[in-house]
Amino acid sequence: MALDEHKLESIIQSGETLSAEFKSEQREPLSDREIYENVVCVANTSGGVLLIGVENDGDVKVGEEDDAH
Repeated sequence: MALDEHKLESIIQSGETLSAEFKSEQREPLSDREIYENVVCVANTSGGVLLIGVENDGDVKVGEEDDAH
């Protein structure tokens, strides 16, 4: 499935569903294992998207600097 900017915004605004999963590192860093498990979960259903860098509430966290450094 090709995602253009409008489709991506629509998915984020609709929130998490069975076919859209959001993951970010806001609370703690994502492990490789957690990413693999989520990819497998999406693949084992009817498909969907895994958006890394998006909070569960739809807040996009990609490209923000880490204040801890």
